[in-house]
Amino acid sequence: MTSSPIQWREYKSGLYGGVPVPRQLVMNTGAQWQRYWSEITGELPQSAPDDISWPQELLIAIHIGQRPSAGYEVAVESIQTVRPGEIVVRYVEVTPAPGQMVAKVITSPWVVVRMNRAPGVVRFEGRTQPGPIARRIPGRCCDRCTGIPSNLVIGYLPVQYPKVMGDPFNPLYSIQWRTHSEGSESNIDRSRTQVLVTEGDWQKYWSESTGQPPHLAPKGADWNKEQLIAIHVPRLRPGSKVMVESIERVSAATIQVSYLVLTAPSRTAVTEPTNPWVVVRMDRSPGSLQFKRQDVAVPEVPPVRCDCGCSTCPGR
Repeated sequence: MTSSPIQWREYKSGLYGGVPVPRQLVMNTGAQWQRYWSEITGELPQSAPDDISWPQELLIAIHIGQRPSAGYEVAVESIQTVRPGEIVVRYVEVTPAPGQMVAKVITSPWVVVRMNRAPGVVRFEGRTQPGPIARRIPGRCCDRCTGIPSNLVIGYLPVQYPKVMGDPFNPLYSIQWRTHSEGSESNIDRSRTQVLVTEGDWQKYWSESTGQPPHLAPKGADWNKEQLIAIHVPRLRPGSKVMVESIERVSAATIQVSYLVLTAPSRTAVTEPTNPWVVVRMDRSPGSLQFKRQDVAVPEVPPVRCDCGCSTCPGR
């Protein structure tokens, strides 16, 4: 029998799953997924994402156990029916490239993929490979969505980039991100960029910006794999706005956050200046952040970043 591919896509992943030994898991119900989510994140079971269509889909989780440093990653390569009643999930454990400098910190990489249901017993086949490898960045609002231009959909795993000066470096690639929240009024009245890496950081920032108690802050991010970036550009004309245009790795050790300041026309009457701001969620990636500002006069609009066609796409 010829192998038959099964449709799948990456759903969640991280470097700190809290599972010390190799483990593979098939989840067929929402209850199984909630228990698993609580185990690896420490959050309440009901906080697990609930966008899985369980009658048509199931989840596959793969943990490779504890590793002695950064530079390790796990990614699914294929899911196929190899014979009647047998499904094979093939995955790769990426190890640090020879000579690569990595942080000496204990990691426990994991990945969860969602796949179409198919009859059969699931079997796992793993292999190891020195980094880097390429993989497809998962969609956002629909199966066609990438949130970034189609020519940048393939990017190398960020954790595998060499940090030694003079090492070969792959051309620029986009890091996955999306807008978390934005507004035109804030108690922060000075230009500011800020990186938030914990729920405590986020709640403190939210309270400073809005004047509300910290515990009223909406949920921040999946802190195992994400962080928040806040940008404030104060004292602008009413109708002005700040928005992130792209987040891209521009060197082995540098990530650039490019943002637009959409300034209202000078003929706009100024009654009370506004303090526009934006917060975005971005995948964690090694390297320092640099910010690049561009001022654009309204009504000029920024370029569309995704061509999936959905009017509600967060990548538009």
